Amino acid sequence: MGWAHDMKGGLETFRRRYLAALRRYLKDGTSEHGLAGAELVREAMVRGLGERVLLGLHRAAVRDSVPSRAAPSAAEVAAERFLAASLLPVEEAHGAALADNRKQVGQVAALSRRVGKLEEANRVLGVDLEASRVAEKVLKASELAAGVELETARRTRDELRVLTRGLLTVQEEERKRISRELHDVVSQALTAINLRLATLDIQATGDAEEMHRKIALTQALVEKSVATVHRFARDLRPSALNDLGLIPALAAFIKGYEAESGVAVSFKAAAGVEEQPGAIRDALFRVIQEALTNVTRHAKASRVRLVIRQTAKETVVTITDDGCGFTVLEVMVAAGACRLGLLGMKERVEMVGGVFSVKSEPGKGTVVRVTVPVSKSEEAGV
Repeated sequence: MGWAHDMKGGLETFRRRYLAALRRYLKDGTSEHGLAGAELVREAMVRGLGERVLLGLHRAAVRDSVPSRAAPSAAEVAAERFLAASLLPVEEAHGAALADNRKQVGQVAALSRRVGKLEEANRVLGVDLEASRVAEKVLKASELAAGVELETARRTRDELRVLTRGLLTVQEEERKRISRELHDVVSQALTAINLRLATLDIQATGDAEEMHRKIALTQALVEKSVATVHRFARDLRPSALNDLGLIPALAAFIKGYEAESGVAVSFKAAAGVEEQPGAIRDALFRVIQEALTNVTRHAKASRVRLVIRQTAKETVVTITDDGCGFTVLEVMVAAGACRLGLLGMKERVEMVGGVFSVKSEPGKGTVVRVTVPVSKSEEAGV
């Protein structure tokens, strides 16, 4: 209530001052008195009086100062000039406000453009960062894969180096064995035959019964020598493998193996394995031969089960013994003939595109498994 009373009192004071300034202007018409109105309007604007209030005060001051007439008098025209001069600050304020608005609109537009550019830059930066993260992940994965491949290559190289040295050693030992057998068995047998033939020639007129006995002994020596030569040939390359196929060759080998080792072998084979190319059948024979040799040398087994299964896609060979078993990892990293035998079997299988695996535990026997895909090419593995 006090605020409204003060406002009303201030408005009345302004009205009287404005009326006095208008009357002085109407009386003298000088620019000085015209500027007095502008000063009053600036003061009113500072106090918060709007244009409508100022116009109302002006109209009231005109009614109080200028007699009403049908046509505008010179005083009324002068009063309008006074009003125009008085409202100049308002127009200036409007113009300044409009200029400020335009400036602010321009600044807002420029700011919006900058914000847009910043958003685009942020988006591009985000894409670049994401691409950088992806590239970093790919690079790390590539480095990891390269490291694994390098380690695999190093391990394979070391295995091949060991295998090559081992094969050279085995070949030399085999040469020594064959040389020794030829000298000790075949050579001695042939020498004995030669001596008996010489004796027979000298005693040609002797006792016929004694002659027949010596001839029988000589024939036995010849048969033993022939058997030894056949054994060498069978070990080096069984003729049944070429002439009859894998299954008959294995059956013949197993018969001799059981007689020599005392290990019982249960053998089952699918006839379809004979459809595999010769290179694959050769590899399977050698792997089975080496596996059974390892059983004799290391497993201390009494029974072996050999199964060859054939499907439309692959040949699967499984060799299971009831021997003492071993820790596969320890054998593979250790030196020795057993390791060389496993590496040799693995290499033969991989040469024909197959997969070789060994499972064994101490006291639980050993399982050798070979899987070779079906191939129609006679050049498989060559």
